[in-house]
Amino acid sequence: MKRALPLFVAVLVSTAAFAAEGPHDRGISVSTLANGLTVAVKEYHAVPGVSVRVYLKVGSALEEEFLGYGVSHYCEHLVAGCSTTKRTEDELDRTIQLIGAQENAYTTADHTCYHSYCAAEHWKTALEILAEHVMHCAMSPAELEREKGVITREINMGDDEPFRVIYKLLMSTVFPNSPLGVPTIGFRDNFVSLTPDQVVGFYRRHYVPNNTIVVIVGDIKTDDVLATVEDMMGGWPRGSLYKAVLPEEPPQISMRKRSEELPGDVGYLRVAWPGARLTDPDLYALDMLAAVLGHGASSRLGKALKEDRQLVYDISAYSHTPAIAPGPFAVTAMVPADKVNEAAAGILEQIELIKERLASPEELARAKNQVIADYSFSQQSCEDMAATIGGDLLRTGDPTFSAQYTERMASVTAEEIRDMARRYLPPHRASIVCLGGEPLESPASEKASAAGGLPVTGFTLANGLTVVTRANPGVDVVSIQALFKGGNRHETEETNGLFTILSQLLTKGTKRHTAAQIVELVEARGGSIESGSGKETFWVRLNVLAKDLDFGMELLGELLTQSTFPEDELEKQKKDALARLQNQENDWQSEAITFFLATCFADHPYHLNGIGSTEAISATTRDAVVAAHRAYTRAGSAVVAVCGGVAAADVERAAGRFLRDLPAGSCPDPVSVSLPRRTGVERATKVNDKGQVTICMGYPGPSFGHGDEYPIRLMDAITSGINLPQGWLQDALRGRNDLVYFVHLMPILYQEAGVVVILTQCQPDLVDTVMTLLAGEMQRARAGEFTEEDIEAAKGEYITAVDNDTQTSAVQAHRLASYELLGVGRDAAFSFADRVRSVKVSDVQRVSAEYLTGSVVTLAGPLAEESSPAVGDQP
Repeated sequence: MKRALPLFVAVLVSTAAFAAEGPHDRGISVSTLANGLTVAVKEYHAVPGVSVRVYLKVGSALEEEFLGYGVSHYCEHLVAGCSTTKRTEDELDRTIQLIGAQENAYTTADHTCYHSYCAAEHWKTALEILAEHVMHCAMSPAELEREKGVITREINMGDDEPFRVIYKLLMSTVFPNSPLGVPTIGFRDNFVSLTPDQVVGFYRRHYVPNNTIVVIVGDIKTDDVLATVEDMMGGWPRGSLYKAVLPEEPPQISMRKRSEELPGDVGYLRVAWPGARLTDPDLYALDMLAAVLGHGASSRLGKALKEDRQLVYDISAYSHTPAIAPGPFAVTAMVPADKVNEAAAGILEQIELIKERLASPEELARAKNQVIADYSFSQQSCEDMAATIGGDLLRTGDPTFSAQYTERMASVTAEEIRDMARRYLPPHRASIVCLGGEPLESPASEKASAAGGLPVTGFTLANGLTVVTRANPGVDVVSIQALFKGGNRHETEETNGLFTILSQLLTKGTKRHTAAQIVELVEARGGSIESGSGKETFWVRLNVLAKDLDFGMELLGELLTQSTFPEDELEKQKKDALARLQNQENDWQSEAITFFLATCFADHPYHLNGIGSTEAISATTRDAVVAAHRAYTRAGSAVVAVCGGVAAADVERAAGRFLRDLPAGSCPDPVSVSLPRRTGVERATKVNDKGQVTICMGYPGPSFGHGDEYPIRLMDAITSGINLPQGWLQDALRGRNDLVYFVHLMPILYQEAGVVVILTQCQPDLVDTVMTLLAGEMQRARAGEFTEEDIEAAKGEYITAVDNDTQTSAVQAHRLASYELLGVGRDAAFSFADRVRSVKVSDVQRVSAEYLTGSVVTLAGPLAEESSPAVGDQP
């Protein structure tokens, strides 16, 4: 979609016009307004915020005569991001900024959703703006033309993203006659041909109250919500609805294969079959079949193709069951380019095996636990809850469907899973598609918020290990993260990637368990295990149900102190790392940021690739990994953070029992490196064969935890928004000029230095124009053109965004561990709101003038080798 939007107004109301359907189980109340509008409300007082969502029952598959034109998505852009008949776009934007709401929209095959998350005191304003957009979109000629250009660029951007390309290829192959096979955004030629009258007519036809659902979850009162909705939306006239006729997909009688070229050593493979719809009783056994086959490394596909045969870098399975039509049952994999056909054959072999070999009791228990855990982990925030209620109500008419779904999954048997594979997955109904890699051959089978105010506590074990806890009794899950000093800051050109390999191998075998057994232990309890490294740290994280705290802590202690770093696993991780490097090159944003950081920090270890380099990864030995583990996995250079539904006393008991054997002492200090301040403009160009040019324009920034961080964050909010693109840059490049789809400014802050970088993408012939406009907006910032109103709106936006982004236990654990380990302090991890509120206009003006001087500009795209920006970004 486009970006965040605005709201306002308070009202007195009555609920007389509601036809109450009574409160549903699980605290959800559903009512219907006299004009047909459906309203669902859930009170959730654990967080100081509210999620407001408005659903329209129209999407790309329901467009009938406009099928393939993307008109639903076009309306989404216009409704969510433009003016109404009551207010201008600028007035709406200013209102949303003043209340600090995070607002966005999206379109799917069967619905369009407009959603906002805000502080509890502003929810009525958030609802009013959403209601105004949905009911009173202006659809002005200028905005229609502007958004047409924006969406055209979005289509272009999608052509450079492998996962979008492979998904469109998959759906059009499995469903060549069904609306599900048509991309939501539409086909470029069809979309461009849409006339204003057609778009306005479509909007008026579908945007009616009896085609709309409003969902509100958070720190609210149900009666107040119902009365407010009645007052705001009760006068919206009921419309005449129609039932879209979706053509049935004819039975598939032979295997289909399609592939497209993509340079590089990685292929993106999909194998899929026509599946079921949401209302089909087969739903439950099909989902369980997907879980047994491809959920986690201990699944059948994970074991056979990734761990044993090393035919894939990553593999999973899913059963997508829309309500409007049968969806696909699919296996998705990232594979070495020269093993596409072998991997496809391996997938089909495993499909045939599960038709004969019943899922074991252990497999079945693991899959069922995963379903329960997935649901629990997906219900930690207001946004999650509102999205689940809205989706359930929209598609099934039952707002508690997902919760009941987990209960019904518990009754699925191994025999039912086998029967689903036999009925739904015959070889002749398979479709195999691939992006990149070798040409497809006929497979052998064919030949044959965290809530504000939650306490943070901490303690230190005898070995020097710091353990910090943030207990939230409102959730049933817990995240346990061990964070160590290390990463790129402690690497050289010769060892770049060492901590990537070390972090991954920490979970790949101990003195007590093999890699497969570790995964089985975790996934049997519905949990997950993750590890990784970055610029300054490496980490291991376990996400489990709260009742499994002791299990998680014991396993973490085992991973950290008893890892064996098997040679065969080392070779697998080296291959995986090299594949991730290739995937990084394929993704335009990852490629651009990596190239920018390498240029910006050329004389500092921060310039090293976060994954590693091809040469260094290939040369990594087991001896080097073991030595790094011995030197860096030490209690004095680590923090363990535990967040979720556990008591601090239980964490202290478990840590004392299971983490006491971590060796004492600290890791080696990195070599000191100075970072000179730039005064001019440094430029670099990287030539690739993507369709558009990616621009990164960066300036020095404060270090992580520095007092200037929050003024910089507010400058970011004003110039480009937080998380969602808006503000000065968006207005200059996309609002007033149809030049880009995406532009955003983001601070990247490390312990020793930071950078403020603008990221955007445009056509090659527009580079100079875009650069000129970017330079002009940065000059405005250097000149301090900020007002009190700008700052106050930015404060609300930033506080709301961080609150919304930190509501899951895993994010909280990472944030808490990082703040403690990197010297900022545990208390600062969640006390950002007071620090933000204390920032003055003069603070933002000072940091803008001080930091936005001296820049690095990088270009990546289809440019001539000697190409360089013609524009000087002078301070």
